[in-house]
Amino acid sequence: MNGRTDYFIPDIVSNIILASANIVLYGFLLNNSVKYDVVKNETANDSNAFLSLFKNPGFYISTLILILYDLLFPSSASNRLAEVLKNKPLSVLISAALIIGLSILVWVSNIKNNIGNKEKKKGRPLSIILGYVIPSAAVVTIVYFIPFIAVQINVILFFGRFVLIGLIAALLIYFTVIYSKALTERKKFLIKLKEICKEKGYVLSEIRNPYKSIFRDDGKISYTIQNKDVITEHKLMSCLNKATNVFLFEEGGVIKDLPIKLGKRAVLFSFRHKTMIESNKCYVIFTSSPNNAVNGTADGKEYIDNNSVVGNLIYFTSIGYLNTLERDQIR
Repeated sequence: MNGRTDYFIPDIVSNIILASANIVLYGFLLNNSVKYDVVKNETANDSNAFLSLFKNPGFYISTLILILYDLLFPSSASNRLAEVLKNKPLSVLISAALIIGLSILVWVSNIKNNIGNKEKKKGRPLSIILGYVIPSAAVVTIVYFIPFIAVQINVILFFGRFVLIGLIAALLIYFTVIYSKALTERKKFLIKLKEICKEKGYVLSEIRNPYKSIFRDDGKISYTIQNKDVITEHKLMSCLNKATNVFLFEEGGVIKDLPIKLGKRAVLFSFRHKTMIESNKCYVIFTSSPNNAVNGTADGKEYIDNNSVVGNLIYFTSIGYLNTLERDQIR
């Protein structure tokens, strides 16, 4: 006979956890409301920030929405506390006091942070929609489904496998596409390079790791070209994502920096790769070019283009390089 141990969370513990989760969600909603609707009062100071709070209708709107939600919605903090305390009026009072206290704390804190700011908020109706209505709907939806998620954890795990498989498949497709594009662009470049060298009578050396460098780059020269008595060194590089920022430094370093952004400006973090090129003078050719290339030695304020010189490095995109080579200007 096979035995099986069933695990369960006592009702009192689960209700305390869910009540606490509600309070945390209330805090997120209040903070969101403040970000969109806090009064920017240049006459306010630390001593009267508390008084400024009561002049702001946003404080009353956001607090009232939470209290109404807490009273009416079956999965709210007060209802969860009522299951624990077995006293509905007392639970409502405790929950309302927590909401009011949390609201005062969040609003006063943000009013103090905005003291002296003369910027005026515009679009009050939009602020109400973004600050109150949408987050309220989100809170209601999330909290409502918490009990169902807790009960149907096995169902979630079942569907989670398909979600995980889908994410893995999406990532595989994404990387397959970007690497295929980079390989295709490199191949087209190499074909055109060989054609020009043959046509012009240049001596093209063996190309080192023509495709491997797309996946793993190092600082070694890719190939050389001999034009009469002049031998020039060349380095092939690639940017898989055009949003990558490329920085060239006078000491021979190339940094590829891919920022991961929230919105258009806020940078969460970035992926960065640095390559030190071993050459006294090197033409650096990006067969998959970035949108932005910058002189890193100039504090990132000087954008560079084809044939720009930074220390011992000369920057080129593939098209600019091939055109310059065809005009016999690579020396």
